[in-house]
Amino acid sequence: MPGLLDIPLELRNHVYEYLLAQDFIPQPRGVICLNERYIKSYFPPQCYRGLLHVCRQTYHEFKAAIQHEADANRLHYELTVEFNHGRPYYSLTWIRFPGLSPTINSLTINVDLHLREPYGDGSEPGNADFMKLLEQPGRANFAERLLDSHLPVLLSTLSGLLHDGLMKERVLYVENLTINLKWPTQYAGTIGSSLVNPRGREYQVTSGRVRVGEKEAKELDITMRRSLSLTVADFGAHVVVLEHRAPEKLVQIGCLRLATEGDVWATGNNLDLRDDKFGWLRY
Repeated sequence: MPGLLDIPLELRNHVYEYLLAQDFIPQPRGVICLNERYIKSYFPPQCYRGLLHVCRQTYHEFKAAIQHEADANRLHYELTVEFNHGRPYYSLTWIRFPGLSPTINSLTINVDLHLREPYGDGSEPGNADFMKLLEQPGRANFAERLLDSHLPVLLSTLSGLLHDGLMKERVLYVENLTINLKWPTQYAGTIGSSLVNPRGREYQVTSGRVRVGEKEAKELDITMRRSLSLTVADFGAHVVVLEHRAPEKLVQIGCLRLATEGDVWATGNNLDLRDDKFGWLRY
């Protein structure tokens, strides 16, 4: 029976492209403290990883296949970060992760806000916890936690894997990074239970969460936009460095986009990440 290296290169390239395009089932992971070890432990499963260790030929061919996908603008990554009102934890869910690559065409970070989920005793989180999550300064609100802590750790880990692993790349380049605010949701009850609506009619709960009303969603969006804008405006300035003099973990971002439900409302160009801190490039 012929092996992988016995078939023509054109067919092997189709195999590589198929493996890079494989879907996986998103699995939410609860987090209290995000660190490099956690990120490495819970990367989406990728069946092609063994190919990188088979021999030099498959390693170089697969690396070329990844670069071809990047050149064709097909390397799109998506991660959802769920912030829970009144809870010290949050959760991460990879939606798309084609593979480890020194070039990422787009990385979308969805911010999913969960409200009013009751505690074990039936009480709901208070408004003070809510406002702390939305806009209290000092790394307490979602924007500072996301941009000053969670995202730098994530990107630094990806960069470190590229540099320390087989690829030996010095720079991770993200062409487009989008922070996308999702429509907030609130607790609707235990699935299958019976509740009574404001008109006195009984109904069955078919989903554990439902969207908040339009008026509340707009008010929350204004507050969340303000928190994101203030955090981004607080980024410092970084002097441009040549690639061969780059630090071991350097992440360059061509365009940062802030959006709500996919509609972009702010952009910024030429950002990088050094020593786990974002800064605008100064030429």
